[in-house]
Amino acid sequence: MAVERLPDLNIPRSSHTMVLSPGGEPVVFGGHTTGFVPTQTAEYFEGGTWHEIEMLYCHDSGFFVPLRDGRVLLGGGSAEPFGIGQSWGTELYDPASHTFQAMPTLDRKRALANAAELEDGSVVVSGNWYADDAIEIIRPGGQFEYAGEVSEQRVKPYIIPTGPSDALVFGPFGVRNDTLHVRVDRLRGGPMDVPLLAEWRPVLVGDGFDARSGRIGDTTAGDYSYLVLGKRKDGKYALILMHGDEFSLLPLAADIPVEGLEGRIDYLGPVLADRNSRQAWVVGSEESLTGRVCLLRIGYGEALDGGEAPVTLFYTDPLVENYNLGGLILLPDGTFLAAGGMPRDNFNPFSMVYRFLPEGGEPWLPAEKSRLPWLLGLLCGALAGGLAVFAGYRLRRRLSRPSAGLTEEPHSDDSLFARTNALMEERQLYKQKGLSLADLAQQLGSNTKYISASINSHSGGSFTDYINGFRIRHAQELLCANPGRNLSEVSEESGFSSESAFFRNFKAITGKTPSRWIAEQQSSV
Repeated sequence: MAVERLPDLNIPRSSHTMVLSPGGEPVVFGGHTTGFVPTQTAEYFEGGTWHEIEMLYCHDSGFFVPLRDGRVLLGGGSAEPFGIGQSWGTELYDPASHTFQAMPTLDRKRALANAAELEDGSVVVSGNWYADDAIEIIRPGGQFEYAGEVSEQRVKPYIIPTGPSDALVFGPFGVRNDTLHVRVDRLRGGPMDVPLLAEWRPVLVGDGFDARSGRIGDTTAGDYSYLVLGKRKDGKYALILMHGDEFSLLPLAADIPVEGLEGRIDYLGPVLADRNSRQAWVVGSEESLTGRVCLLRIGYGEALDGGEAPVTLFYTDPLVENYNLGGLILLPDGTFLAAGGMPRDNFNPFSMVYRFLPEGGEPWLPAEKSRLPWLLGLLCGALAGGLAVFAGYRLRRRLSRPSAGLTEEPHSDDSLFARTNALMEERQLYKQKGLSLADLAQQLGSNTKYISASINSHSGGSFTDYINGFRIRHAQELLCANPGRNLSEVSEESGFSSESAFFRNFKAITGKTPSRWIAEQQSSV
């Protein structure tokens, strides 16, 4: 993987936060510098230079939340050098003026906390370090409210929105770095145990975590789906698929590689998901601390379509001994940027800034007047073409294999699609939850490869799109017959695995929510 060295930060830093502003400039906030001393400064990159500005507080190991209006909320952090204590302070960064505005204090002092903004504009905060944890909410007006106790005291928890005003809170480690059972707290409801998390423990996220980085669902359609990196006791990694409060493993075409060129690879959270290309990225480094950066790409879209996600590993040459990334963001051109970082001893942070480029990438400077969508650097940079140079790992199996005894070419692709349509209409197989290509192949006496190719060429979409089209049409028939029918029942009878999947696909296909569609049908009568 090609690497470009950009100008160094003015101040070496670790335990800091980095985001991409709406104007396209990377901005680095707080953290600690040489000697484990907190720094009350931020830096933004413009015109090929890092410009230093004063903050109100240090936020060494604090939390941050990029808000929808383009500003950044920062809060908490260690109160003293050496990562000691916790702090109260919060502030808002305005990227248009490069200024900071004081906010009310937190409900309690915090360090190593995380936060997430909900659709209703509230911000959920939880997590602490060597102090009591609880959940609090910051209302849009800036008021801080106690929201309830937690079932486990956590450090740097995942806070995953699951609705306009709801979220899940969970994590693998406690406030004193103790190992937790991994219970899941719900903002709107009691705690719950998830058996999957007992086997595949979520990987601890680093500094500068934003829950939406792993979001793969369209929340405007009611789909709150996320990817979280999990690790098992035997050292294997997997991607955990969260759909609301349901947890499952994402089907992968191969195991996530754990052996690098010079030792085992240690992967870090969070997952960086690109919903445009339906790919996700995880960063790792060799445990031997060679300074080699690894990036793992997972094509999660193929798994959501009923197949298995291909896995590809990219890596750099060794950069600097003991180098660990100081966070990673996506740039507008689809490359990755890392600034600063934590060495083994934590007393001598790095100031280097690296850009990881696709093959043949051009030198980059942020456009001073650009108005890129907020969070582009964190969530959905255009990753067309992926990262190259990729060295050695192309870990992908065939998505499906012909059924036994069915390896000959079909007589007619048109005939196969006609038989598929007839079967769907007559037997209403789409009403079967979890219907797979293999199920359809068994019914048709064909194989998954031929059926998938037939559906793709005739319908212009994937197998999943094809099946969901039948399901939505059936749902529309049910709603026309009885507009007042419970939507949960309609979702169930139409074959959807969850109500959120029903809402997501209904809007994707019709362009309207079920309620809006029903209202328009009634008004046209």
